[in-house]
Amino acid sequence: MVMQSEILNTDWSEYDERKVKVTKSLKDFNPHSGWEVNFLVNKIVGAHPEVDPMTVKIAIYTYSQSMKPPYWREQIVEWIEKRVGI
Repeated sequence: MVMQSEILNTDWSEYDERKVKVTKSLKDFNPHSGWEVNFLVNKIVGAHPEVDPMTVKIAIYTYSQSMKPPYWREQIVEWIEKRVGI
């Protein structure tokens, strides 16, 4: 049985609403968008306060440099969780 990320199971409605207004699409995560990066950092650090926000930002940047777009929400969150050890 595959467990889905705790972070992915939280409320993303604020993100989804803004994403649709800005890009008209929910398909991918934009690691070059400040508000999207900040949302994800806050989401992860909110669930895991022991994780340094800069560590999450570096992980997001590393992911964007090592993977090709599109960057799917589920993939980037799970990758970051593994990268930062949560």
